[in-house]
Amino acid sequence: KRVAIQVRNVSLRYRVRPDYVRITVRGPRPLVDNLELGADAVSIDAEGKSAGEHTMKPAVELPAGVQIVSVEPARVQLTPWKGKASPRERR
Repeated sequence: KRVAIQVRNVSLRYRVRPDYVRITVRGPRPLVDNLELGADAVSIDAEGKSAGEHTMKPAVELPAGVQIVSVEPARVQLTPWKGKASPRERR
């Protein structure tokens, strides 16, 4: 499943490359077949990150009983973008 990456706890705007990951999961068939991932299911925490590029591993939140098999790519590039983050982006 292809899932967009959200950036949390930011004071600057950041660009994530790539901006999505492909997740493979396993678990009981009914859970996996009906799996719905919310907008914040895959994220990067930028808290305390200085200006500059950072290579980071995205965090993935899954429901109980569902396990990660793989996340591709395993690491993404976080790069500052012009301007300050809006309150919505600071989540």
